[in-house]
Amino acid sequence: MFWRLTQKDYARNSPRGNQEMLNALVASGNPTGLLAYDGSRVVGWCGVSPRSSFGRLEHSKFFPATTDRLTWSIVCFFIHRKWRKQAVARRLLEAALRYAGEHGAQVVEAYPVDPEGGKIPPKEGYPGLLGMFLAAGFRQVAVTQARSGGHFRSIVQYELPEDYR
Repeated sequence: MFWRLTQKDYARNSPRGNQEMLNALVASGNPTGLLAYDGSRVVGWCGVSPRSSFGRLEHSKFFPATTDRLTWSIVCFFIHRKWRKQAVARRLLEAALRYAGEHGAQVVEAYPVDPEGGKIPPKEGYPGLLGMFLAAGFRQVAVTQARSGGHFRSIVQYELPEDYR
């Protein structure tokens, strides 16, 4: 719920309250994200929804809206440690593009961290790494002053082709 609530609302809420809000959001059928499975086991997550559903983004000085087109945002990834370095995040990214397109998105935006050729701890790479997005065809729109683990974060965008919509 970190990205879905404004900073003020998130600070007022408890972890239990956040869990209840997310459960209600999922139950409502609103887009919240995608899961990656290995058989019946969940091994990864990608948070992807319309940009307008992320209150923190809508009020962010670091990640301002850069287009008036219908934009979806990818805000985070979580990959179980046993499934890291097996292209789970890349496959989730590909699925997120298809999913957003199927739901009317024209542009998909993300806010990855640039490790600048180094390694970063997984908890700092939760927004995804810049190289993964660039390799998938995203273009870098801006380098922001936002940081994750001391590394700058960018705004990247992917223009969805007609066959995704």
